[in-house]
Amino acid sequence: MNRSLAPETTQLGSLQAEYQANRLTAKILLGAGVASILFSLLLFSLAISRAQAPSSGLLSDSFRRDSITISASLGLFMLLMAVFFFVYHRYHTSLRVAVYADGFVSSNWRESMVCLWGEATEVYESITYVYHQTSGRPGPRRWAYTVYRADGQRIQIAGLEEIIPLGQTLKTEISKRVLHKAVKVYQAGGIVWFGTKLHISQQGVSDGEKTLPWRDVEEVRVSEVNNAVMVRQKGRRRGWKHIVGSQVGNAWVLKTMVDRIRELNRSSQQPAVGEAVPHFPPDLSARRTRELKTRRIKIVAAAAILLIAILAVGSYAITRNSQQRARYEMKQSLEDVCAGGDAGVPEAAPYAQTPGLYSILYVEKTTIGGWRSSYHYSPPARWRPQESANTALVACLEEEQVEIERCPYTLQSGDSAALVRLQWQTTVTLREAQTGKVVASDTVGGELPRACQESEQFKEGDLTAFLSGDRPEEQVNAWLKPYVEIQ
Repeated sequence: MNRSLAPETTQLGSLQAEYQANRLTAKILLGAGVASILFSLLLFSLAISRAQAPSSGLLSDSFRRDSITISASLGLFMLLMAVFFFVYHRYHTSLRVAVYADGFVSSNWRESMVCLWGEATEVYESITYVYHQTSGRPGPRRWAYTVYRADGQRIQIAGLEEIIPLGQTLKTEISKRVLHKAVKVYQAGGIVWFGTKLHISQQGVSDGEKTLPWRDVEEVRVSEVNNAVMVRQKGRRRGWKHIVGSQVGNAWVLKTMVDRIRELNRSSQQPAVGEAVPHFPPDLSARRTRELKTRRIKIVAAAAILLIAILAVGSYAITRNSQQRARYEMKQSLEDVCAGGDAGVPEAAPYAQTPGLYSILYVEKTTIGGWRSSYHYSPPARWRPQESANTALVACLEEEQVEIERCPYTLQSGDSAALVRLQWQTTVTLREAQTGKVVASDTVGGELPRACQESEQFKEGDLTAFLSGDRPEEQVNAWLKPYVEIQ
């Protein structure tokens, strides 16, 4: 920033007050940086441990590479966030404003800006409000000030301890000097600007596009809470113009001038109109150009960040979809092992028949002759493969209900009826997932249903009722245990 026009600090008079950076914000930034560093180290260590872990099968390697990439990417992101927090902490702790008798100096780690009270043309106050959970009412939370010098340079002040007294000093010292100039401009027939969206003249109040004559102005209200300006027109319920406080420069000057102008209007005195003078402040068009340029840069940066995020999420979604598709196809291949023959899935885990725990997949035969992952039988949690590539065994289950007894009964109508007792019997064929070879085969029976009683209830119109026991899920697991958990 060009500082050749700024006076030396020794020309500002005696030091009146000094304001440092907000200590709580500095602690929060430092804590966030340390937490980000620790989290990034945790993610990097997780990625390294997964990279060094042994793999089993094609899909296991794919899943491992995916998890390593995600952990490393998140670790890098958290590392960058840590750098951001530490850099911002360094910047924040370097903030400082020194107030002198004839001006002030605002400095940070990059530069120092000096401003005489007479050089300042505008001061803006921006107040951020938050809603309190207890009262439910908004209250001020953050104050920020922007001062413009006569050469168009901008000085932004925020994030300081005791910023409210500093703001009062800025408003008081700048406003009382700007007010004198603004009154002269107004009385000479010029235009006095209060930001880029509001100005006043002897013709009335204008927003840059349309002007409301003073005779039609009912009220120009400047909020004492947030400096918002409300212009009301006579004969209209709705406000003619409303401008938020952060966009109103020298709001205190505006309030004073409006009060004076209304007093003149009530006493029917018309101020003399002199020669036309330059608009106040003189650098308004240059400032608008800078604001538009800054806005474009922000829009482009936001669009670039959004595009990068979309590409990252899209590539991740495509990768995950392809991996899920591969896992689904391999699961289908494992289900096809039960179709017969010695065709297995080469990418599956081997069954070495040595001591250890071997993951198993339960597959049952459907009523139409196909094979699918079992809905009725479930292995213990420790037997289940974390992914299809870790499957070493496939249990092919074919179940049927076998009649073990038929008990005759005579209904009250005289018709003969029967209660059929059924037992679930499941044929288990255990195959190696990698080769398809049969390891063992047997038929396991479920629990027997209760015995027939002297009298039984039959639904109206039914002459045959069925009584069945439970499926042999526990019995199947017990039969498979010696093959899955080899001691």
